[in-house]
Amino acid sequence: MDRWKRCVAKNYRLALATFLTNFCRTASRQAVSMDRELLQHLSKDEIRQELRGFPSTAVEAVLQLQQKASTARLQNAVLQILAFYLPRGADRGNLSATPLTSRLREDLGVDSLTLSEAAFKMEELFNVRIENAELANIQTVADLTAFAEAKLFRESGKPSPRP
Repeated sequence: MDRWKRCVAKNYRLALATFLTNFCRTASRQAVSMDRELLQHLSKDEIRQELRGFPSTAVEAVLQLQQKASTARLQNAVLQILAFYLPRGADRGNLSATPLTSRLREDLGVDSLTLSEAAFKMEELFNVRIENAELANIQTVADLTAFAEAKLFRESGKPSPRP
């Protein structure tokens, strides 16, 4: 009986090691392929079409992000998209110069609808899924940019790019 248990335990460990090895190889291949997907699923013309009506600064920010991903470029693209959806009367100027500690609701006038619209556009552009519940925790500009970075880089297994 002991011999049978040792044999089963040995086979179990071997099967588990094989499974983990294959899983890690598959995950690593998926992370590499996902790295290529950041805005690569859209051509430049498709990005321009997707952002029709947006200011040229927003279009350029997204195109620059497509050329070379970086934290600074991602932050700029996200803020440019958000600026498009700001309510009338809000300062839509250079949102990139806004302090990261600025509160979305109180300082910028962003309500839940504005944030949802921006999130929908980011879903389309960046090919990610954003749940409404995830948006509830976003209070500041820093929260928003950290959320976007986590969605695009950390959750997909990609390392965060350098600024």
